[in-house]
Amino acid sequence: MVLTLCMLVYVQLAIAVSIREHLYEIASRSVSTMRESKVSKKRRAPEFASNSKAMNNAVDMFKYFGSK
Repeated sequence: MVLTLCMLVYVQLAIAVSIREHLYEIASRSVSTMRESKVSKKRRAPEFASNSKAMNNAVDMFKYFGSK
C-alpha cells in the first residue's frame, strides 16, 4: 500500500515536471516570435496589430518558468 502511494507521488511529480517543461517551451516560442515580430516591424511599415495581451502573458510565463 505504501509503495503504491509512493509510486503515485512519483508519477504525479513526473506529470507536473512534464507540464512545466511544455509550458516553458510554449512561452519561449511565443517570446521568440514576439522578438522577431518587433525586429521585422522596425524594418517595415506596421501590418496588423498583434494581440499584445497574449504576448504579455507569454512574456510573464517565460519569466516565471525561465529559471528552470
